[in-house]
Amino acid sequence: MITGIQVPEFKILKDVSVPIREQLTVVVGPNGSGKSTLLSSIKAAAIGICPNVNQFQGIVKLNGLVPPLFLQREAWIGCIARQGRSEMIAKNVKGFQPIEYDGRHQRRIQEMLQPRFLKLSAEASSRVSYNETATPTLGDDGANLASVIGSYLKSGRTDVVDSITTSLKTLVPQIRRVWVENASLEREETEIISVGSSQYPVTRKKSYWGERLMFDTWSYKGLPAHEMSEGTILATALLTLLHGENPPNLLLMDDIDKGLHPRAIASLVEILKSIMEQRSDLQIIATTHSPYLLDQIPVESVICMHVADDGYARAKPLTDHPEYPRWKGVMTAGEFWGTMGDEWVIRDEKAIAQ
Repeated sequence: MITGIQVPEFKILKDVSVPIREQLTVVVGPNGSGKSTLLSSIKAAAIGICPNVNQFQGIVKLNGLVPPLFLQREAWIGCIARQGRSEMIAKNVKGFQPIEYDGRHQRRIQEMLQPRFLKLSAEASSRVSYNETATPTLGDDGANLASVIGSYLKSGRTDVVDSITTSLKTLVPQIRRVWVENASLEREETEIISVGSSQYPVTRKKSYWGERLMFDTWSYKGLPAHEMSEGTILATALLTLLHGENPPNLLLMDDIDKGLHPRAIASLVEILKSIMEQRSDLQIIATTHSPYLLDQIPVESVICMHVADDGYARAKPLTDHPEYPRWKGVMTAGEFWGTMGDEWVIRDEKAIAQ
């Protein structure tokens, strides 16, 4: 699992070095304070793939590394990407001396973590989907949700859909059933037409039969996904990923509780804890703006972020707050964060500057 992240400078991040808690870590801070960028940097450093990143330098700390990695049990794994070219480096904890590291190790780490970074969209998750592959994959925005659930139903994996539905009922008690129906959709496709020695792109609309996600509630049967609440759809997508086949070991997620009622947020955390008890290799690092979610987790699991006067974001564990020892055991994480806020993260820098 990842136990720490160091980012000297990346986009809005600067001099960021924070521990990552096993198994659940939650990142908080104002809008634009670099929370999503922190998740992106963790993914980039963990697997050496830096999508849409021209320059990145950062390292993540992993534990439990075993042969054929030939690394210590604790090691810093880093990624440097410049001009679209990625190169992985590894350094040991003591002295950070480079050690032998190649593509085999990178593949092994990726297999070990199986990372996913979700930024779910209710619109994408509720869309009618069509898939040509035998095993549809849930998109990072929730696309293909209907096809993924449909594939479980068609292949007889009703146990997976039952698990999704049972967890969803805990969050939204009105839900009775989750299913799919056939639905048509149109897609624009471009073909290359040859006329003599010339070739021309021609865009045509083609119709396909796909799947539409449907819900039965206690009061109504056959509600299409786009008529359900945002929180219900996003929760369905998240639960489908976690309960489904080949779930990630490292889940990075923006606004994990988006659209949920405070009571449902508490239930979501309990569901996540239950899943993590069954899967000791699952690690979740998520962002939130909700003190209600923080109320359900230890203060040690919270990372605070804020933007300094130089325009770069900093990050610190909530337990680094100077008042934490005084209020430890008295306030919940949500109460402590709600009272202390995030600006304290850069307060020492302001004092030094003055």
